[in-house]
Amino acid sequence: MADSRAAQVLFHGARFSAPPALTDTSVLSFVDHVGTPSLSLTVAQERLSGGAPALTVYVDEQQRAAQKAVPGYAMVARTERSVGGAAALLVEGSAPSPGKKRRVLQLYVLDAPHERVFVVTATAAEAEVARARAVVEHVATGFTLEGSK
Repeated sequence: MADSRAAQVLFHGARFSAPPALTDTSVLSFVDHVGTPSLSLTVAQERLSGGAPALTVYVDEQQRAAQKAVPGYAMVARTERSVGGAAALLVEGSAPSPGKKRRVLQLYVLDAPHERVFVVTATAAEAEVARARAVVEHVATGFTLEGSK
C-alpha cells in the first residue's frame, strides 16, 4: 500500500517534499575514505507491517538471503535491543572478501506506526570491526523516529 504522507527530506541542509506519487527508495551512503574505504555505512528503509513478529521474520529472511548470495557468510551474533524507543535487532556477520575477511553489522530498527524498518549497515575489514561497532552505536544513540517521544 502506498504511503499517503509526502516525505519530508533533509539533505545536506536542504529540505524539500518528495512528490506523493513517488516512493522513496533512497539509500544514504557514508565512507571513511573516498576511493578506497575501509569502512562504509548505509542507511535504508523498507516497508514492513506486522510489528515485532514481522521484524523477526524479515531479519531471518535477510540472513538466509545473505548466506545464499555470499558463499561463506556466517552470522556471528544477534542481539535484541531498543533504539530511539523502538524495537531493534543488531546482527553481526562475517563474510569472505578477496584477501581478507569482512564484518557486516546490520541494525534493523522497527518503525511500527509507519509500517517500515530502517536498516543501518556497516561493512568493514575484520581488523576494523571495533570501529564498525562504534559507528553503528553512534547512529543508534542519535536515532529518533518521527512522532516518537
